[in-house]
Amino acid sequence: MKNFGVVIILFMLSGCFSKTGNYASSLQNWVGQPEYVLYQSWGQPENTFYFSADAKEVTYINSSSKAIDGDKEPYSGYEVYYPAISTPDFGFPDTTENYYYCKTSFTIQNEIITDYSFNGDDCVSP
Repeated sequence: MKNFGVVIILFMLSGCFSKTGNYASSLQNWVGQPEYVLYQSWGQPENTFYFSADAKEVTYINSSSKAIDGDKEPYSGYEVYYPAISTPDFGFPDTTENYYYCKTSFTIQNEIITDYSFNGDDCVSP
């Protein structure tokens, strides 16, 4: 009976990993692309951090009171609280609502995307 519980837990976790894995795969497709193509698709980044004259990291932040496509299953019961993005000072409503968040960053060297990273509870491919 113990094995059955382990199988159920692994099955539930695989749903989370596959959704974030799909997101990682979609970001991997950007590696090797020119930065202007990223800007055409994603728009202007929320933040740009320069490492040197020819290397930088650009960051995009998405937050919403609804999960992507309304799919809350990957994070049911595991919503992450981000006080920095839910304070009234930033124009968000009070913290009685759940917020879903994804921060995606791309490393760009010589105008070419070389790497990516992401974190948050809503980094899934729609």
